[in-house]
Amino acid sequence: MLALEMCDARRVEVLVLGEVANKGLPILGFDESAEFNVSWSSLRNDIVEGAKEDEETLQFCGDGAGVEFKKKVIGLVEAVRQAGIAESEGDADSFTGASDDGLGLGVMEHGGRLLWTWGKAVGIVEGESTGYEGPAYGLLLGFEQKDARSIFAQISQQTRLREVYLKLGLNGVAKKANKVINKMAKAGDVWEDQPDWWAGQCDLGLLTGLLERGWRGFESIFTGDRYRLMATHKEAGAKGDLVQAKAKCFKRVYQMTREYSLVEMKASRVRKGEGDGMEDGGGGKRFKV
Repeated sequence: MLALEMCDARRVEVLVLGEVANKGLPILGFDESAEFNVSWSSLRNDIVEGAKEDEETLQFCGDGAGVEFKKKVIGLVEAVRQAGIAESEGDADSFTGASDDGLGLGVMEHGGRLLWTWGKAVGIVEGESTGYEGPAYGLLLGFEQKDARSIFAQISQQTRLREVYLKLGLNGVAKKANKVINKMAKAGDVWEDQPDWWAGQCDLGLLTGLLERGWRGFESIFTGDRYRLMATHKEAGAKGDLVQAKAKCFKRVYQMTREYSLVEMKASRVRKGEGDGMEDGGGGKRFKV
């Protein structure tokens, strides 16, 4: 989880962005009660619970998770995106390359595109999704460019991974695991810190657990039987605890999210007869990130 408490920002910004980065934004087009989606109500409740007696944050949340609350959250995340825009967009391979800790520009742009879509849904932006610079909430005092970019990257990662799970379903994600892993191997995109005991099922457990528990619950993914990480570790006879493995999994999450995103985009565009979706990261018009 990002160390937002280290930023010299207003408490309301830290609390709201921390909760959005924890699990991502709700996905449009799916019931908010659907498996793997999150709801605006649960997001608001988590912020209120973390706020305790912070008056500014409680005022931000208002009386419910209605349109005004959504506008404020979208505006704040858009402010982070704008504050984190890089001076240079990097090389042509950044959609599938190692930009942003391996997440890639494609997922970052997808995050920007989702913000525009939500902005249009709640009535704060109009027109086409070209070069969107939407209304922003707050001044993000204390956030340097690299900090803002890291925050938006994590929000984009959780949101895009959530969307992939909703579109493919858990079984679909599991079926495409070998394809995703083999694709990375052929491209030379290896996980250099992969533990010796790590098995294919561990990737699925890691990603599924992250969506269900959030980054705040990252430690719990490695305990119990649900995600099979601790069991695989024991069955392999690996020595020591899982502390080192946990620290190494951040890059794996970003790698897998990036590749699953590309696979899902390609499948979606092929179904629609729009080509393979790879020439621009699979998302149509470019967003500056």
